[in-house]
Amino acid sequence: MGDFEGRGTARSDDLAYSLEEVQSLLALLPEPAATAFAVAAFMGLRIGELEALRWEDYRDGEMHIARSIWNGHIGPRHGNRRRQCL
Repeated sequence: MGDFEGRGTARSDDLAYSLEEVQSLLALLPEPAATAFAVAAFMGLRIGELEALRWEDYRDGEMHIARSIWNGHIGPRHGNRRRQCL
């Protein structure tokens, strides 16, 4: 079990956990937190995008990212529009 440094303080799209870090964290987390973390980590979702996911967003083997929650409000997602379908 390793030490993990918080990465939420920097605003950069290129900061991500390594595969080894993700696997270590998944081994420690109980369900349903492990599943939520895995979806966010492997899809590169922001927390607001993860919170806004609905079952109907999964269609034809693809996850369609259309919404985000920010400050308690649901709205269209922000950021790179090319990421809408993962």
